[in-house]
Amino acid sequence: MSDSYQPLGDSAQPPQYGETVPQTSYYDKEVGFGAQPDQFNDPVLSSAPDDLEAGAPAVGAQRSESRFDTTLGLPLGAEAALCYIFGCLTGAFFLICERKNDYVRFHAWQSCITFGIMLLIHLIFIWSIFSLILIAFDLMLIIFLMYMAHAHADALHRFKIPLIGALAEKWVDEE
Repeated sequence: MSDSYQPLGDSAQPPQYGETVPQTSYYDKEVGFGAQPDQFNDPVLSSAPDDLEAGAPAVGAQRSESRFDTTLGLPLGAEAALCYIFGCLTGAFFLICERKNDYVRFHAWQSCITFGIMLLIHLIFIWSIFSLILIAFDLMLIIFLMYMAHAHADALHRFKIPLIGALAEKWVDEE
């Protein structure tokens, strides 16, 4: 090799065999097909806050609490909708597990009250044809309430069942 050899990009000599060198870029800057992570035209990386470097969270960075955060880490709309899927059982589960989010707790209370009342009505009419009609009504109500809880999660709008929703909202506000 001649003494006029210069590596691409830097004027420093290339590393010797067996020498470890920290990686500063994914590819050689001069070649043109590689770039530093902060040079990508990726909207996620380019819009990263100052405390983030190349899309990776800073060590020890604290996230600020928001009204959309949940204890279980599921999306807000999903947690609110899941409060209704098995009636009072999932409502009670989310009342016990979700301590952070009032929107989810409201739907958990509303689920417990609504389907607790429905359970009592089923026990009264257990051997009648009316019970079969109530089961169909229960399924439609579960699907409707799950949809409303999920659809309104972005705006934190609480869909309230008359009387029951007001009671659930009162209990959440008193907590």
